[in-house]
Amino acid sequence: KLQDLRVAEPARGNSSGTGRQSSIAPRARAADTCSMANQTGDGLRDLGRKVEAKFNEKMPRVEEEVKNVIAYLNDEVVPGVRDNSSRVLRAAADQLAKLAERLDRGTGSGTGRGTGGC
Repeated sequence: KLQDLRVAEPARGNSSGTGRQSSIAPRARAADTCSMANQTGDGLRDLGRKVEAKFNEKMPRVEEEVKNVIAYLNDEVVPGVRDNSSRVLRAAADQLAKLAERLDRGTGSGTGRGTGGC
């Protein structure tokens, strides 16, 4: 039942919330907490330094690879796309010209409107 559930709140002062006196004084607990926080902070700073050093070590290689990719795109991909694009446009233009011819022949008027005089 929800009525039976109670959240234990720690009491103020030197108790640990269980109704018993804590065997650790508040200042000692605070010192332990600060010590743990400092150790964690130091560990994170060390990790950050290691990651930054590794990143700085690898950055020239990454920059070189990016330059290679850009050169490849400019030298190989872009001209190929331009060539293929012009071929596709020419093929589309041929198909549209053939369609226009069929429309002109179908109406008999030579106007290409294909409306049948309406």
